Amino acid sequence: MFLALPVPESIHEELERLRIGLPGARWMPDLHITIRFLGDISEKDQSLIEELLADLEFPNIHIRLGMPGVFIHPRQIILYLSAVPDDDIIKLKTTVDTLLRPTGLRVERKFHAHCTLARLPDSRSSFLQNYVLQFEHFQTSLFAVDDLVLFSSVLQRTGALHYREESYRLS
Repeated sequence: MFLALPVPESIHEELERLRIGLPGARWMPDLHITIRFLGDISEKDQSLIEELLADLEFPNIHIRLGMPGVFIHPRQIILYLSAVPDDDIIKLKTTVDTLLRPTGLRVERKFHAHCTLARLPDSRSSFLQNYVLQFEHFQTSLFAVDDLVLFSSVLQRTGALHYREESYRLS
C-alpha cells in the first residue's frame, strides 16, 4: 500500500507527447506522486492508518510536473518527472509522517517528489540521455491536487494495478 497524490486526467493528456523514443519502455497508466510507501500491511494497520489520516488538515497543492530524470536500480531504470515546486509536497509528507507515527511504520529517509512515467529494463543510456535532453525544459500546466489517496497495489506480470482504498480531501 502507499499514499499518493493522483495526477489529473488533463495532465495525463499533456504527458501523452512524452511517450516516445524509448524502445522497451513500459509507460505507467496510473500517474501519481507517491507521498509515503507503506508496504504490505495488515487490515488492523490499514484501519489505524485510515483512522489517523481522518485528522489530516492540509490545503490543496498547486504544482507542475517537469525536469525529467532517472533512478537507476539493479534490474530496471525509472524515468520520472519532478513535481515543482515541491515545498508543499514536502510539508504534506512531513504532516503525514507525523500523523502516522503511532503505527510504528518505518519512515523513508530520502524523498524526491516525482511522478514515474516509465520503467525500462536496462539503461539504454544513449536513448535516455537523448530523451532527458529533448524534454529538459518540458513542464505541464499548473494543476491543483485536492486529494491524498490510500492505494493498494496488486503486482501482475505486466506491472502493478492500483486500487483506491480511501481518499482524504485537501482543502
